[in-house]
Amino acid sequence: MTSMEKKSPDAAATASAAEQAGPASGRSADFGIDTTAKSTSEAIRAYATKLRGGDLGALPALLGLLALFILFTALASDTFPSLLNLANLLQQGAGQTIMRWVWCSCCSPARSTWRRAPRRASRPR
Repeated sequence: MTSMEKKSPDAAATASAAEQAGPASGRSADFGIDTTAKSTSEAIRAYATKLRGGDLGALPALLGLLALFILFTALASDTFPSLLNLANLLQQGAGQTIMRWVWCSCCSPARSTWRRAPRRASRPR
């Protein structure tokens, strides 16, 4: 009998998830960095350190988006920055964004976790 089977039903109900996980409970320590409390100034300092270290993240894409917004605002200042146009841009881009997110997260061969069946070696004739 395992240690879980020896416990009473009340004790098993009150056991924490880490206790129930058994040997895999060490995995919960992997997420410790996600739950640490940081002040705003600490988070900004950590981000600045990452930038100085060369980890740009999404910064180039966001700067490109800002540059395009400024360019189109300068070229069509009467129509582009209107609320109606910005709402239409978000609405029109939502479908493509969702489709690409699904492709990248589930369907992309580079991200797939399933294994393909190995090919059989061809027989010499």
